[in-house]
Amino acid sequence: MNALDSNFYALLFFFAYTSSHVGYGNLRAPCAWLESGGFFSNPELNPSLQALIQPRSLCPSKVQRCPMKWLPLDDLKAITFKLAGTDDMQDYDYQMQFCDVVYTYQHRICTGTNSEIAYELHQRKAWLFLERIYCRCLKVTHPESYDYTRPIFPTDESFSVQKMSMHCGSL
Repeated sequence: MNALDSNFYALLFFFAYTSSHVGYGNLRAPCAWLESGGFFSNPELNPSLQALIQPRSLCPSKVQRCPMKWLPLDDLKAITFKLAGTDDMQDYDYQMQFCDVVYTYQHRICTGTNSEIAYELHQRKAWLFLERIYCRCLKVTHPESYDYTRPIFPTDESFSVQKMSMHCGSL
């Protein structure tokens, strides 16, 4: 393989990785990651009181644009959730936004029972991807369960989550 071929494959990988519809198999990459609450709600630390907005992938056309602003819970292009972890982590809301609608007419409204899974997120390194949707939640979702890449032991300093099942019920 010559240098031109390696540059071509590097460029191909870059566009595959940053396109919101190409990703890892059936995983959907968000075009933006937003964080709100906690630190971002403190006027002394964040005078603008705006959410943190990180672009994550490119939308495939000019017609489909990434919203790049905090969207309401009933918006069809975003999912909003909380994560469990350190004490202050529950003060934050997270939102993944997509170039195209996430929910379609096929997705029923979640009933809100604690055991009902709304959708699954898949983690690749530090990024989360939308893997599967079961129902549409009209409120902030929470983790129901975590699947890990390997067994976890009390002596482990760190561990890697592979999949998170998110539910629509109360935390």
